Amino acid sequence: MDATPDIKTTVPKAGLTGARTIRFGWILLSILIALIAGFVALLQAPDPQPTKPKKSFLEWLRYPVETNPGLRLQSGPGQLNSIAFGGNGKDGLAVGSGGIILASTDGGETWTAQNSGVSSTLWDVYCDATCKQAWVVGNGTILVTNDGGNHWNARRLEAVDVRRINVRKGGTAAWAVGYSSLSNIWATRDGGQTWQKTENQNSGLEGLCSDEQGERGWAVGKSILRTMNGGASWSVQNVGGTSAFLLAVSCSSDGQHAWAVGNDNTVMSTNDGGDHWNPVSLEPNPPPRQLTNVEFTSDGRRGWVIGEDGVIFATVDGGRTWAKQVSGTNVYLKGLRFDAEGKRGWVVGGSSTILSTKDGGLSWVTRASSAFSHLFSIHLDTAGTAATAVGTAGTIIATRDGGVHWASQSSGTDQGLYGVYFLPDNQRGWAVGQAGTIIATNDGGANWTAQKSPLAVTLNAVRFNSNGRQGWVVGSSGLVLTTNNGGQEWNMQQLQPRVTLYSVYFEPEGVRG
Repeated sequence: MDATPDIKTTVPKAGLTGARTIRFGWILLSILIALIAGFVALLQAPDPQPTKPKKSFLEWLRYPVETNPGLRLQSGPGQLNSIAFGGNGKDGLAVGSGGIILASTDGGETWTAQNSGVSSTLWDVYCDATCKQAWVVGNGTILVTNDGGNHWNARRLEAVDVRRINVRKGGTAAWAVGYSSLSNIWATRDGGQTWQKTENQNSGLEGLCSDEQGERGWAVGKSILRTMNGGASWSVQNVGGTSAFLLAVSCSSDGQHAWAVGNDNTVMSTNDGGDHWNPVSLEPNPPPRQLTNVEFTSDGRRGWVIGEDGVIFATVDGGRTWAKQVSGTNVYLKGLRFDAEGKRGWVVGGSSTILSTKDGGLSWVTRASSAFSHLFSIHLDTAGTAATAVGTAGTIIATRDGGVHWASQSSGTDQGLYGVYFLPDNQRGWAVGQAGTIIATNDGGANWTAQKSPLAVTLNAVRFNSNGRQGWVVGSSGLVLTTNNGGQEWNMQQLQPRVTLYSVYFEPEGVRG
């Protein structure tokens, strides 16, 4: 009997093949989604308000998620030291290193740079109720404006590094404190035209405040000084609770309550007009830290203290208890201002950091430093494609594609540049600025070389005729410089009255201007 072979029939597994095809399709789709998401993430701009507590769905899609916004590298110009706002809470000024003055007209949402005319560090700024009249002080410098900063007038205090200013009586009277071998307290009663020194032996002062009448006030540094007669005389107070150097002081409108802060987490307070000062603890076992500024509302109830490492402390009971607020940054904070109600406030510090709050500090919003460029002048060719802009610390940037891309150029100077001009060929150009700086290029800015100025004053604008030989420069004190050889030699004129000149224009033939 023949054996019947065992026949095995294989049935095609169509379902399995389909499943494999579906899985492969999902893999391709996942890869495509990941590539698109990565590409979109590369295009996302940094969040201008990385510490905003609640974000809309559109904001969540538009900006990347940042878990440590305080560690973001800033692109601003440097340290900001002080900030002030007018009574409307919209018009404000901030000042800092390198002669920086920034202005805001929208409550600190956006900022633009102003021409201070100086390169020294600016330490403090004061605004009146409208912020039209303002005072700025720095190293050997007092600047005053009556038009919101469109024009700043310098009133120098030679050999004085001015750190704080207290302005009273409608801008006619003021005290200023700082570092000087002559005196550390200065006073004016004529709007800053003249200053009188107050003799004292204190080794440098950093903070200053006064009561509403301007009769009682305090100045702090290595010690605490008090005046009871409008600054005519000052006396050293006994502060037995600390030997730390003090950096700032704030006082109530009645002159009975005052608070001073400084090195080593030091906070001192008085409730009897300065007869007795007592130490205050903000938190248990704090790390070594410098507290840089303090501010209280006029009733002495609500107050804030700021310092290094981005710390902000707040009180609502006159300083009996303090709570730490979340600043969202770890930079050195220096300047502090709040409105009369203690709701809207601003803080400035290192890396051009600007913080603002509308709820007394319960939430702080970072105003990104990259929002302002600190460029003071730009020259654009007739085609609208080539442009060169100049600004602080010798900054020069140029574009050749109508502003789509910008490239930095090496100016060879760290002085602020306030004016720039190029001939129609876009190759020969000149830039002018602080300390009599004049630089020129013959290759479109690839190389800049210095030209000799007859006077080391601030130069604000430059212009040349079409052949590039005849040129004009204007600046402070009515100064006009002229050249007939492309800037190899500059001749000086001085117009009367000696006012600051900000712009110059001549027709192409160089006759009418």
